[in-house]
Amino acid sequence: MKLPGVAGGKYLEIAGFSNSGTPVLYDLGTGRRYEADASNPALIKVYLQPTVANAEIVIANTATANIRTISNFETRNFVDYSATANQGDYLMITHRAILNGSGGAQPVEAYRAYRSSMAGGSYNAKIYLIDQLTDQFAYGIKGSPLSVRNFLRMARSKYATKIKNTFIIGRGVKYTSARYNESNAIMERLHMIPTFGEPASDVLLAAEGSSSVPLTPIGRVSVISGDELTTYLDKVKQYEQELTPVAGVNASSWKKNIIHMVGANDQGLIGQLSGYLNAHEAIIRDTLHGAQVTDFVKSSIPGSEQTATERLKNLMNSGVNLLTYFGHSAATTLAYNLEDPANYSNFGKYPVFHMMGCNVGDIFIFDQSRISAINTISERYLFAKERGSVGMMAGTSFGYVSNLGQYNGELYKLLARTGYGLTLGELMQKTITNYFAASGGSQIFLTGRKLKSIR
Repeated sequence: MKLPGVAGGKYLEIAGFSNSGTPVLYDLGTGRRYEADASNPALIKVYLQPTVANAEIVIANTATANIRTISNFETRNFVDYSATANQGDYLMITHRAILNGSGGAQPVEAYRAYRSSMAGGSYNAKIYLIDQLTDQFAYGIKGSPLSVRNFLRMARSKYATKIKNTFIIGRGVKYTSARYNESNAIMERLHMIPTFGEPASDVLLAAEGSSSVPLTPIGRVSVISGDELTTYLDKVKQYEQELTPVAGVNASSWKKNIIHMVGANDQGLIGQLSGYLNAHEAIIRDTLHGAQVTDFVKSSIPGSEQTATERLKNLMNSGVNLLTYFGHSAATTLAYNLEDPANYSNFGKYPVFHMMGCNVGDIFIFDQSRISAINTISERYLFAKERGSVGMMAGTSFGYVSNLGQYNGELYKLLARTGYGLTLGELMQKTITNYFAASGGSQIFLTGRKLKSIR
């Protein structure tokens, strides 16, 4: 109950409260505890001390059955993340279940060591465990996105060196699914590092206030085990080794290969999507970048799909730097047939996927089969050993043609010109900033045609 503040105190008589033993009242505002007079169980009596502010009162039945007994405590040691020794510029946030792999491997530590090496970028890479961040930055509330968001806000404020990248290692589950299925035993294995909101957004973990612009470059690898991370780390090393300049044009020519792919059944929509990509193709083909762009457009002409599939396979096997898809999609399906990564042979020459469609980046589905099978396009290509892709940029919910077209235009301008050589996280951060600046920042969904997901 809530009561107005009274300078002279307040005498209460409460009828109809079922109790055994001595009823206890708590004033949540002042922290005071009152034991009531229950000599007449039908009419509980208590005097409240004077208060200036309004009082928020809770009355409790102190029967033994209502009191939870704590049999033991778990020791939690406070970590001062603002201390110099705990500061870094490449922040790796992970879960204890991923720390160890098969054969005594320590994949998270191996990833940290690689990123700290010259080959991995010479970062000051540090590891932060989500359970500790939850206790210190989210009031101990499991699954709260404040664990990451508040930690990053602190790091931006306190760390001596600007944060260059934030890398989340571990799968997450979107908010509503996590709450509805909280009692499911499998949830703990799938909901390792929380994302933000519904639709799910890791970008908002790195933002502040009501802004949607990330203040820290951020990305996630949605592994559920140390062995999956080992597979991905091996691919990252192979990929970055291939990026090292080598003698001869032919050896590095694949780094200029870009695929533009359109997936839709409506000829009007195909024309609209192709129009955007053709305009962006002119940007990326220009002499500052000099890309070689190959177009793949879904067609209903008999036999054309088989021919295109073979052409796509040959190109993927020879090496592709970027694959940009624009069209209908879901987390597990594209309107344009993209084969199982096992059918490709592109060791080291892994493309980055930029997927513009509905839900294709939704790696936050509560899918119980994920324990034994990988179904999303993103995870199938990322965790394919010595094949597939090395990264994906994609949305987690509905996509709108005009917005995605404008976003890709801003991305390509950076990729080909002023942002050449930036990391994916930095490119995304700057693209979002430029997109809002160009659109005025007041509308997320502008008038345009929606790309409905395929079910």
